[in-house]
Amino acid sequence: MNQTEPVRWGILGCGWITGEAIAPTLAALPGARMHSAYSRDAERAARFCAPYAAQPYADLQQFLADPELDAVFIATPNDRHMADVLACAAAGKHVLCDKPLAPNAVDAQRMLMACRDAGIKLGVGYQMRFNPVHQEMVRRVATGELGRIAYAHVQACFRYPFPPSEWRRHLATAGGGWATADLGTHLVDLLLWLLGPVAEVQAQTDNGAYGYETEDICSAVLHFACGTLATLTCATAVTAPRSELALYGEQGCVVGENTIGIGTWGRLLAGNADGLAEQSLDLPATSPYHLELAAFSEALRADAEPPVPGEAGLAAARVIDAMRQSAREGRRLSLDLTD
Repeated sequence: MNQTEPVRWGILGCGWITGEAIAPTLAALPGARMHSAYSRDAERAARFCAPYAAQPYADLQQFLADPELDAVFIATPNDRHMADVLACAAAGKHVLCDKPLAPNAVDAQRMLMACRDAGIKLGVGYQMRFNPVHQEMVRRVATGELGRIAYAHVQACFRYPFPPSEWRRHLATAGGGWATADLGTHLVDLLLWLLGPVAEVQAQTDNGAYGYETEDICSAVLHFACGTLATLTCATAVTAPRSELALYGEQGCVVGENTIGIGTWGRLLAGNADGLAEQSLDLPATSPYHLELAAFSEALRADAEPPVPGEAGLAAARVIDAMRQSAREGRRLSLDLTD
């Protein structure tokens, strides 16, 4: 595509996150343009597009057939992600799909292959990678200044302030789960980004808070191929205003406090046996969605790999598949590291 022109974006799924975060960001980015949106509800699509003078569509094939459309942000219910990505691939449109990429690894693999065969770029909406605290943690791991990472911990819990959408309550439509699909996929991705592939998993889930088919809490122990042992907890029914992503190495440790979320907030703590101290970081006022969409748009203009490629979504799906199977069967599972 033309490297000097802004990327013309379409939005597939006119829900809360696209209305509050994605569309306004695309309209403000110099390298992007809010071009169109699709909803099965024609009136909803029209209302969504009106502030941006964008083109509304209620027919998916017409939306994708638009020759001026360059890329699509997919934010439909989880069980529709695969069909929507395959439709974009067939139409030759680049895709940034919100997390989780797919309900399971088999579907994620199919999506990757379809996009490769079509010659389009596929990215995954793991916007938390763009938090400067998390990026600094990655840098410190890469330099080796923490020594061997012996233990890691990540937790993020929240309680929905309103009843969740109907599709989140059922396994078939929620992509196999709720807490793991809403939060767990982000936490797994951050650990994979920091530590590499997972070798073994043991997990438990429960739905005691709401009683839906989908789980509202998950706790897991992950053993990484690098030797790190990690614990992970996520919940969608817990009043817990504090999140944590922590790495404990033989020479030092780093802790991201209150960094799990939709903002570039939080703080970085680092230390050793003598204690922890807050580290000074420049935290931009822009949201991680802004940074994510800017980076993906620039990758398209430069014909480069997406900053968070589809392979990241597949890797997370494989781990979450194992977590769910472990919880169902009550046993520890090994993952195939040869894929």
